Amino acid sequence: TDALSRDILSRVLYGARVSLQVAVAATGLSVLLGVLIGAAAGYMGRWVDEALMRLADAFSAFPGILLAVAITAAFQQRSLTLVFVALGLVGWTNLARIVRAQVLSLREEEFVQAARALGAGHLRLLFRHILPNCLAPVIVTATLLIGGNILGEAGLSFLGIGVQPPYPSWGGMLAEARDQLMLHWWMAAFPGAAIALTVLGFNLLGDAL
Repeated sequence: TDALSRDILSRVLYGARVSLQVAVAATGLSVLLGVLIGAAAGYMGRWVDEALMRLADAFSAFPGILLAVAITAAFQQRSLTLVFVALGLVGWTNLARIVRAQVLSLREEEFVQAARALGAGHLRLLFRHILPNCLAPVIVTATLLIGGNILGEAGLSFLGIGVQPPYPSWGGMLAEARDQLMLHWWMAAFPGAAIALTVLGFNLLGDAL
């Protein structure tokens, strides 16, 4: 149990639900932004490509967790939605660059030229012929992003600006345990192990894919 006699196992199990909800939702937002921005940059080229990639550079210039902290701290009301939006807005840049590189390569392939010769429009070329062939690296990157977003959510909750009580969060449990480490090690050991094993699991899944 913890300092308030709450069951650690029950809170770790429920914290998994919260962490995975936030991580999957944030990853979905990052994938949506990354795919759309990367596809537009790679397909349109010229000034559109330049502008979108400079935007990605601007987001990459800030450490992700600090940018998420700034976004979250700008609002007085804390919620799960705010946490996943903050994490989603800082995680799309690498994915956008991967999709852009894929689109730049695929748009010159013969099957795309054939579709263009048959009269396919820009949207059909992009969404029917090019983007489906970018899915493999997008799926792999998304699984790695989930692990990163679990760490990000835990970090925000540890700082007190992520998931708020009464919802248990692995990061929040670590924050509550930091003053009890010497006497009650289990308060930090089990949520810490849950974070480590879950992130490791998603990273191994990404490597396998």
